Amino acid sequence: MLKIFLPSKAGIFSAVVTGFNVQAYTALQPTPDSAAILAQISVQLSSLSVNGTAITSTHPPSSTSATTPGVAASLIAINALWFTSLILSLVAASVCILLNQWLREYTHGMKEDTIDNLRIRQYRYDGLVRWRVKEIMMLLPLLLQAALMMFLIGLVVLVWTLNPIIGAIVTILVSLSLAFTLMTTI
Repeated sequence: MLKIFLPSKAGIFSAVVTGFNVQAYTALQPTPDSAAILAQISVQLSSLSVNGTAITSTHPPSSTSATTPGVAASLIAINALWFTSLILSLVAASVCILLNQWLREYTHGMKEDTIDNLRIRQYRYDGLVRWRVKEIMMLLPLLLQAALMMFLIGLVVLVWTLNPIIGAIVTILVSLSLAFTLMTTI
């Protein structure tokens, strides 16, 4: 059986995606609209009147006029894609570690071809077949490809919100890359 070297690649990819996620997820936190808050304060201050020792306002405080604005749909899409990408790459790394442990146990203690060792080897092999280890191994590159696809689509959405010319260039490059990956995978 082959040793799986995918955990380090998945880990590096996860680190890259995490760097982008750290910058992107903070944008999900809505910030107060300063202009709306200042306008509300100005209206309330202009409606103040002094009657003897009491100060009254003819304008009731409003809790809805100075609320925080909503988060743009593009930011939600970018974060959803990038967090999905991060989760897929971390799952791939975790499964790789498990597969490496299973494969190490498969060959553990098998230095000689004695009848007992051959029996143990066959028992372990049957277990690998029953647990569909080969199919799981074949799934790992697909998980990383899906993670890369999610990341690149999120990158395209981000770049389009920044500049349409650069967005078009990035879209073409990502489309070519994804088309090549899809054609070679099929």
